[in-house]
Amino acid sequence: MILGVYVIYDKDAAEYSSPYTAVNLKVACRGFVQTVNQSLFKDAYSLINIGTFDTENGSFNVFSERTIKSAAQVDEVLNGE
Repeated sequence: MILGVYVIYDKDAAEYSSPYTAVNLKVACRGFVQTVNQSLFKDAYSLINIGTFDTENGSFNVFSERTIKSAAQVDEVLNGE
């Protein structure tokens, strides 16, 4: 199975979270919301898809261009917009 690999970027701290995997963007967005909802500064965070991980052969593919979602865009994905 190919999983997406994601990190959360905190622009105020200027650092990335440890990477995590998700089966699709919607599941990744749910993980993002669970993490960010603990903060008063949700707009400081972005969800970034940095690559894929293949669970069958253990290979990791790093994207040269990353997909970035703001907190507002994550809400749109979860609301089906």
